[in-house]
Amino acid sequence: ISMQAFDRETVNMVVQIPDYKLRQQLALQHKETLIVEAFTAFDEMFHLHLKWQDTCSCPELMLSSCSAMYQKLLLDLTVESPQLTWSTGVPTSSSGLFSWSTPSLPLELQRARTIIPLVLRRGPVLDRHRPTIYHIDLNVGLDQTVTFNLVGTAWKLDDHVHSSLHCKSYRQWMRANEKQPTATSQMVDNVAAMKGATDVPPDVEMRLSKEDECDETESHMVHSFVLQAHSPVFRAMLAAPMTEGQEKVVNMVGVTTERLEDFLQALYGLCVPEAVREDEERLVGLLALADCYGVIALRDNCATLLEASLNESNMARLLKVADMHQVEGLRAAALQYIIHRVDRIVAVMDSDDASVRKSVRERLRANEDLNTPSSRPQGQAADEEIAV
Repeated sequence: ISMQAFDRETVNMVVQIPDYKLRQQLALQHKETLIVEAFTAFDEMFHLHLKWQDTCSCPELMLSSCSAMYQKLLLDLTVESPQLTWSTGVPTSSSGLFSWSTPSLPLELQRARTIIPLVLRRGPVLDRHRPTIYHIDLNVGLDQTVTFNLVGTAWKLDDHVHSSLHCKSYRQWMRANEKQPTATSQMVDNVAAMKGATDVPPDVEMRLSKEDECDETESHMVHSFVLQAHSPVFRAMLAAPMTEGQEKVVNMVGVTTERLEDFLQALYGLCVPEAVREDEERLVGLLALADCYGVIALRDNCATLLEASLNESNMARLLKVADMHQVEGLRAAALQYIIHRVDRIVAVMDSDDASVRKSVRERLRANEDLNTPSSRPQGQAADEEIAV
C-alpha cells in the first residue's frame, strides 16, 4: 500500500433526554441552549446542542468539542429521533423522521470550543399544491424521554494536506529535489555551514564536566558569535570580564553529549533538528537546556512540539516540565488535556508528585470560580448549559 489509510472510528450512540418538553420550555424561557454528552471519538468528547426559537418547535442541532488537543477530523454523521417526524398532506400522504447531518468538510478542532452546525434534512421535495405538514414534537409530554440516534464515522486526517494527498516517498523526493531556496533559507544554511567550517575556526570550548571527577572531560568547539547571538547568558559570560570570557571555556555540568549536540545543531540551524522533533525525551532535554541559557524562542518551539504529543501517559510529566521551565502555553495545554476527562484527573491526583497535583487543583478551583453566578458579568449573553 503506497498510502496510509486514515484512522477512523465508528459512531453509534443513543442520546436520551428525559423530560424533553419541560427542558424545551425552560430553554425558551431563559433563551439558553440544551447541551448533553453525545459521543467520544479520538479521545475527544463531543456534545449535542439543541436550540429552539419561539416561532418553530423544530430544534436547531449542533455539535461541539472542548478540544483538549489540536486535531483535524472529518465527521460523517446522521442524527435522527423517532419522536420527531414529518408528514405531507393529501391527496398523496407520506411521512418520515426528521434527520440532521454534518457538513462534508474537514473540521479543525482548536483548543477553544469548536462548534459544528448540523444541516436539517426535512424530507421529500414538494410543490406548492402539496405543502409539508410538520408534526415535530407536538405529541411529546412534559415528562417523556426523547431519544436521538447518532450514527456515522469519524476520520482523523493529517495535519497538512500534502501528507494526505502525496505518498511518503513523493514527499521525501519533493523535499530533497524541488525545495526552492529563499533568501532567508540561504542565510540560515550559511550560518549552519559555519559549524564545520575550517576557514573560520571556532573560538569557544564547550566543556562537558562529568559529575564524577574520575571521568574524562569532553569538549566541543563552538563559534562565540553563534552563542552570543542566541543567548543572553552566553553573551554575559563571553563579553564581560568573566572567567569564561577570558579563557574562552564554558563548563556545563550534567549535560549529555547528545543533548549538547542537539542544542548546538539548533543554534546553528535556527530551528529544532528534524531528528529531535519526534523524540519526546530529546525534546524535553533540548527545552530544558534552552531555558537554562535563555534561548526563549527555541524553548517555546520545543514546547509547541510537545503540546502536539500530549497523551495520558505523559500528561503529568509534561505539566511538570512546563511548571519547572515556566512555559505557559505547554502548561495550559497540559492542564486543559487533564481536566477534560474525569479519569485523567483521578490518575494525576493519584500520583506522588505534589507540585502536579497542586497545579491541577488550582486549575479546577479557578474553573469553579468562573462558573459561579457571582463571578459572571451582569447582563452576560446567555448561552449556558442545562445539565442533563
